Amino acid sequence: MHLGSFKRLATVSAIALTASMYSGSAFAVSVQSGAPTTIPMHATVLNTFTVTTTPLLFGTFGATPKAGNQAQAVLTPAGILTDAPGGGNAANARIAKDPTNGPTVSSVTVVGLGSTQVKVDYSNIVNMINGAGTFVISSIDDNLNSPVTGVGGVAGHGGAVPTQGNATTLANGHLDFSIGGKFQTSATATPYVNGLYVGSFDVTLSY
Repeated sequence: MHLGSFKRLATVSAIALTASMYSGSAFAVSVQSGAPTTIPMHATVLNTFTVTTTPLLFGTFGATPKAGNQAQAVLTPAGILTDAPGGGNAANARIAKDPTNGPTVSSVTVVGLGSTQVKVDYSNIVNMINGAGTFVISSIDDNLNSPVTGVGGVAGHGGAVPTQGNATTLANGHLDFSIGGKFQTSATATPYVNGLYVGSFDVTLSY
């Protein structure tokens, strides 16, 4: 056999041995007494989520601002909307919901690794704005404590934002939850014009 043939055979044998070592299969080698045998280690990283979302829609409101005072509206993750004048006083700032054009919570569907804890972060809150008029987003809330979505651990989202917590995907890798929030009139006397007020927030998922 030519030298080139021996080299090709040695190369093929080395490739086959390496493939066996890193495939998880058992492999056999011949070693001298007292000589070490190298055992490989490896891990696979899968850091990708598939995330499907819908917008958070608070519905239609009438709003009257007042300097130094803020009215508020709260949309729970269950879709229940409440409104209240500033300080509970009807003479202060006002928000009045339109029952004919109600809200829709944001729905989030996540697909990742099964039965795995996922960290959920909310950040980059952008207030809802139209021209000089601003509705201030004061909190973001979700229903990750619901048993429907596995073992949830997110609590206290009624406080300052950004907020975060942990949840656990189901065995099939799914994590489904809803997001609501609270917004307030600005503490100025700038009137609210008719039209669409637009804002946003980020949700970040990580293992």
